[in-house]
Amino acid sequence: MLALILVSAFFWRLGTFNTEMAATMPAPVRLMPDILRVRGFRFFFFSREGQEPRHVHVEQAARYAKFGLEPIELVQSRGFRGSELREIHSLIADHRAKFIIAWDEHFS
Repeated sequence: MLALILVSAFFWRLGTFNTEMAATMPAPVRLMPDILRVRGFRFFFFSREGQEPRHVHVEQAARYAKFGLEPIELVQSRGFRGSELREIHSLIADHRAKFIIAWDEHFS
């Protein structure tokens, strides 16, 4: 099991791991499902966060942010500039329905 987790993490970092690959892996390995990759940002959530209000995590290189979805608001940020956070906020607004559907499907 540990080997599967390490392999999936390796492919995530390479940017070649996608939702089709994740669907073929055992459920315990799918800990950080990708929802969207756009403009170099990776939007995802952690599988063990279903008890929290709907939110999405965003990562780009070593930078990270967490945004609530209802309403869309910044919860936490590390390394992003203000202009990047505004861009991320805009992307979340554009894809909010997709994020909510993915959250509901994953945690139901």
